[in-house]
Amino acid sequence: MRSCLSFASELTRRRQFSVKRFGRDEQGGLTIFMLFMILVLVVLSGIAVDYSNAERTRSQLQAAADAAAIAAVTRISDPQEARNKAIEFASLNAPAAIHGQVLVADDVEFGQWDADARAFVPAAAPADAVRVTTRRADVNDNALPTYLLRLTGLMNSGEGTEAFNISAQAVMATSFIPGTAKCDGSGLFSYRKIESGSNNSYRDGFCLYGRRGVKIGSDNSFEDETSIEMPNLSDFEQSGNNSNVNQALRQGTQDIDFPNRVQGIINDMRSGDLSRAGLPSYITQVVTVSGDMDDDYNLQPGTLYIVNGDVDLGSNRTISNIAIVAREEIETGSNVTLNNVIFATEDEIDMGSNLTIGTSNYCQQGRYSFYAFALDDIEFGSSSRVRGAQIISHSEINFGSDNRLYGVYGEARGEINYGSDVTFRGCETGLESEVEATMVEGEAGGFSLVR
Repeated sequence: MRSCLSFASELTRRRQFSVKRFGRDEQGGLTIFMLFMILVLVVLSGIAVDYSNAERTRSQLQAAADAAAIAAVTRISDPQEARNKAIEFASLNAPAAIHGQVLVADDVEFGQWDADARAFVPAAAPADAVRVTTRRADVNDNALPTYLLRLTGLMNSGEGTEAFNISAQAVMATSFIPGTAKCDGSGLFSYRKIESGSNNSYRDGFCLYGRRGVKIGSDNSFEDETSIEMPNLSDFEQSGNNSNVNQALRQGTQDIDFPNRVQGIINDMRSGDLSRAGLPSYITQVVTVSGDMDDDYNLQPGTLYIVNGDVDLGSNRTISNIAIVAREEIETGSNVTLNNVIFATEDEIDMGSNLTIGTSNYCQQGRYSFYAFALDDIEFGSSSRVRGAQIISHSEINFGSDNRLYGVYGEARGEINYGSDVTFRGCETGLESEVEATMVEGEAGGFSLVR
């Protein structure tokens, strides 16, 4: 009997010990912590992936809105036709198979552009402007679904986690139609943003356009008929005092399509077929360079050079009536004079300082005397005089300070940046390009309305 009581007491004691040990046991704590961390990582990954996708979609919607607004305003006298074309061009830039219907008829609005207020007035007559709103939203039954955020327990906690409602807007007035504005042939047009320094001067109808905005320093001056344009005026930034800024500011959308043609220009030039390449008449023969082109290379006027390496043209020389297409970088040093020159490369173009490009009668001759086409950045140094130049980059364009840029037309898929003490002058008669640009389908940015 005593043995049974002793056994029962020992069993009770061990059970009490096991319960206490279980309460102190921390072996499963790490597993719980790891599960929590995995959930946090999923949420953070969801934010990164889904919001990046949302921003990319917003850019596509903006491109669709821009193209649609341009297509509509050129047919503003026939509202039904204008709406049809707007929807057509929107779908080219944002295909329905991927995005659903991003533009419906009710989101193509007609009205007037109030130049004093810098604003679109819907339903005002007679109509001289169009406002287009493209959407990935519930209202169009095409809200943008999320990928990772929907997998977390946060999905039911608030609106906008299972799908995003995204929209973009563009305004185009008849006075802004590319090809009719005074800045046609002279201006800087960025698919992203323009950023500049101080003490710059803008004359003779020169135009600045940044699809994501324009940022300028202080003590800049804008003469009458010059413009600072962007789809949303809230994207304009300035430091200090600037002359005539309010008069130059306007809301609108410009078509930026030349950067998407750079690859086509390069391909045509590399073909060696002068008729296909559409080069100016001063190019009459073709020479292929198997490697690099150094600064001691004997350039012959009237020649298209197809270079399979990089190009270094050195300093202190004069180059004219030459076309060069290269696989790698094209570079010049300082104190170089260029006239009737074409550079095209799959890499970048790096121009030195103290350059003299073009001639003093750049407006009278009515055409560009220098062309630069690059899939990468195009950079100019300082203290140069550039007259009658078309500069097209699929990446960025950068200018130094203390330059004189007259009759310069630049388009970039990336940003355009330049320093201070730069003078810009346009040509009211406009300048024409002698290099035929081929649209290449499938390039970044898709289709757009061609000027």
